[in-house]
Amino acid sequence: MKKVIYSDEIKYFALGKRRDGLGWGEIRRAVKERFRVDPLPTIRAMQRWEQVLDYTELSESVAKNLDIKAQVSMSTGLIKTAETQLHNLWGTRLLGEQIEYEGWRYFLSLLENIWGSEKLRKYVGRYLSERDGQPDLSPSLLE
Repeated sequence: MKKVIYSDEIKYFALGKRRDGLGWGEIRRAVKERFRVDPLPTIRAMQRWEQVLDYTELSESVAKNLDIKAQVSMSTGLIKTAETQLHNLWGTRLLGEQIEYEGWRYFLSLLENIWGSEKLRKYVGRYLSERDGQPDLSPSLLE
């Protein structure tokens, strides 16, 4: 029988569930639901992880892996966002419309997708009301 090597993330998850007081059978079902791996780790293998693995070291390893995945995902997202936005900006320019507005429209739509329309209105309104009575700022950074 071929030995299966499970990721640190699966091991961390299983040991975390054990610390929460779950039985080995419940842990196997939770691993199956969360990670959809085949074959599932055996109870004996998970018991060995519990005896051999340093929980702190495993936590650090998982955190490092997640950080690397997050950085790659963020970079990919930024590239896709930049490509989309550049396309929109050039299209706007070709149509003779204002590029600056298109940039702000895109930025505000991102915020609206994250916060929702109500919060966007609330925050923009709050910002503008806090600015009332203050001198206008010049767009010197954009020129």
